[in-house]
Amino acid sequence: MKDFFKNKTNLILSIVLAVLVVVAAYLAFVMFGPKPLTAIDFTKLSENEVKEWAKKYEVSDDVLNIAYEYDEEIEKGYVVYQSVKAGERIGDKLNIVISNGCDPDSEVALPSLKDMTKADMKMWLDENKFTNYKFEYVLNDELAVDMVVETKPANKASRGKELIIIVSAGNDEDNIVITVPDFKNMNEKEIKDWAEQNKVNLHINYVVSPTYPSGTVIEQNVASQTDIKIGTSIEVTISQGAGVAVKDFYKANRSTVNEWCEANKIKVLFYYTESKDVAKNLVVSTKPKAGTLIGEGDTLTVYLSEGANVVKKVTVAGDMLNMKESAFIEHIKGLGLKVNKQNTTYFSTTIANGNIYSYDDGQFDEGSTINYALSIGKYSFNAKDYDGKTQSQINSLIQDLNARNAHVSVKFTKVENDKYSNDTAYGCSAKVEGIDTYIACNIAINNGGESKPTEKPEPSPSPSPSPSPSPQPTYVNVENHVGKASPCGSEAKCTVQDINYVVSFEHNSSYANGVVITQDKSGKLEAKSTVNLTVSLGVETSYIYDKQIYMQTNYNDTLNKVNSNLGMFDLTINTHDVKAEEDYSDGQIISISVGDLGEGYKPGKYPITTKVVVTIARRA
Repeated sequence: MKDFFKNKTNLILSIVLAVLVVVAAYLAFVMFGPKPLTAIDFTKLSENEVKEWAKKYEVSDDVLNIAYEYDEEIEKGYVVYQSVKAGERIGDKLNIVISNGCDPDSEVALPSLKDMTKADMKMWLDENKFTNYKFEYVLNDELAVDMVVETKPANKASRGKELIIIVSAGNDEDNIVITVPDFKNMNEKEIKDWAEQNKVNLHINYVVSPTYPSGTVIEQNVASQTDIKIGTSIEVTISQGAGVAVKDFYKANRSTVNEWCEANKIKVLFYYTESKDVAKNLVVSTKPKAGTLIGEGDTLTVYLSEGANVVKKVTVAGDMLNMKESAFIEHIKGLGLKVNKQNTTYFSTTIANGNIYSYDDGQFDEGSTINYALSIGKYSFNAKDYDGKTQSQINSLIQDLNARNAHVSVKFTKVENDKYSNDTAYGCSAKVEGIDTYIACNIAINNGGESKPTEKPEPSPSPSPSPSPSPQPTYVNVENHVGKASPCGSEAKCTVQDINYVVSFEHNSSYANGVVITQDKSGKLEAKSTVNLTVSLGVETSYIYDKQIYMQTNYNDTLNKVNSNLGMFDLTINTHDVKAEEDYSDGQIISISVGDLGEGYKPGKYPITTKVVVTIARRA
């Protein structure tokens, strides 16, 4: 018996010891083992900062997947989207989307040119991120100097393709003669300033030259001391120095290219292309090719690989009906897919208002777009939708509702009634049974509004044939244009896809020129419907002239003149009390400062939100 108890005690002690070892190992792992990595907020970080973070925390390329897409709002090189929210644990995959900036090939509606100055146009182009434009002057009988005449192309233009803005140089009858200087004694900025001041169209050719230092003028196509007229075109060739040979970047990463370009003052554009041999995001080729000489300011176009020709397949499960829209979008984007919300909504007795009613499911290529639609809950009868309409209008409404899963039917009862127009519904009511809604409407019958006694009709020898159904109206799915370019461009009205648009214009500080501010209706509309738009004219502008324009003979008159002419701006007036030794007259404007331009501003139109500071002298 003693041996039995002894063995039993040893066994219990062994089990306890083993449990203690396991618990100790677990506690050691929890306290000293690797911590689960959580995501940070990447949305304000650059691509390089994301990569530095990944390097610091040893996040492998298998986990971190970086993709690129154009974005109208986010600055190029910064994060647009992250699949794992800040503070959440990173599992097997972290998808990061980096902005490639605005799509250079996307077309943008150009603003109305009426009363548009060169300064206005330049401000608009910069705000809308155009990168390839130039101004050219022409003599013009109708428009004042520096007013925009036309654009080439007109109406719409791509940000990355050349846009030429033709500007009026006026039309001096004496044909002012300009003497061309020797540009070899001037730097590039001085040449550009001279051309702008004299309304001359300047074209600069940049060439690599081991003979001439960078920035040196090599030649000009119009000799110095030649007399020319306003609007004449001049070509000047400027050296970019000895240049540098393009490095062989084959299979290099994006960061390596950026570093080399920054060091050599070379601009760079990245595009994606298919490649069988080069891994995703590595360089396939460059333009110009490796070994070619390029100079400062030139652009190197780099083609990165989209990866091997094996397209990654993504499965969208079919169990997300009735999911909240925000959660659905986050999940789909986390799979590496895009989403497109359909304008049409659907009725449902089982799916809550605002939740997912339908979507594309199954297998898709990575980067594909998933279409989805929302529920607006169960259909609810409203007599106002029916009373006052004709039978054909109600039938059309019922057809539309049932196409959106409303389960509605209607029964008409014809009643002689001179209080309503002939063939008009009134007294409509509804009965709901389960998912079905049964609507009953009276249809008025009268003789031009005159009541008549009810007469029993003579029996017909044979039943009358059924009346042919009224033709069904055609519907158009109208896009919501708010926040986008007006479909009419700069026109006050237009017809697009059988919808008549009527446009009113107003100044707006939140929307760029040509962008729609309000739209009275969208979605499924009858063809020939009228849609009213309000389109932005951009920030309201007004003129600021040279200070002599506002100066009067005394302080009070100058003060009143400044307030009446510049009061619409963010105006600050400083009074300078003149000391005995100072040579300022009463009412003299000492300075006008305009925004960031300070006193070096040029007379012209400026947004009324501009800060203007005027200092006026006052003698005791």
